[in-house]
Amino acid sequence: MIKPNLKTIQKMRKNVKIESINGFFDAEYVRAGVGVNFLVGETTLKLENSGPFSGTQKDNKTSLINFRLSVLGKYPFTIAKIVKLYPLVGMEFDFNVSAKYNGEDSKKMLTDEQKNDLNHYYLVLGVGADITVVKNFFISPKATFGFDLRQNSLAKAAKKYISNVKGGNQMKLEFGLGVGYKF
Repeated sequence: MIKPNLKTIQKMRKNVKIESINGFFDAEYVRAGVGVNFLVGETTLKLENSGPFSGTQKDNKTSLINFRLSVLGKYPFTIAKIVKLYPLVGMEFDFNVSAKYNGEDSKKMLTDEQKNDLNHYYLVLGVGADITVVKNFFISPKATFGFDLRQNSLAKAAKKYISNVKGGNQMKLEFGLGVGYKF
């Protein structure tokens, strides 16, 4: 059996679904948050232009839990009496606290570099709003795009052996809805 190696993989895409529970402190120009992220559903790995290794693999045995800290700057614009719209820019840090495969701790089998791949340092851009519902209660929808500033170890290794390798940085698209109270 031939195993894929760095020279046979031409294009790789990995899709995961994460759900999170977050709390936030919202000042006029800063939004700070803390939370926990959970991997849900299956992970999909797709190899393209990789000869006999091309195709899609699905995995539902992986379990990840990350602790998140975030600091986002914002500049609110009053759109209507009850609506403020604002752009967001800042950093989010996801630190892995648990990685399991089929119920067993998978960190035991990982190198230090692979363990570091489970942590993410995102540059985040997005948009959010504060919509007053009743007196001091508001809802706060937001949409963000995050670009991981670290390359994963597989991309770093591939770049050593193949000159035209691009990417390797994880990206995320996130939608959220918060509920808040203005003091």
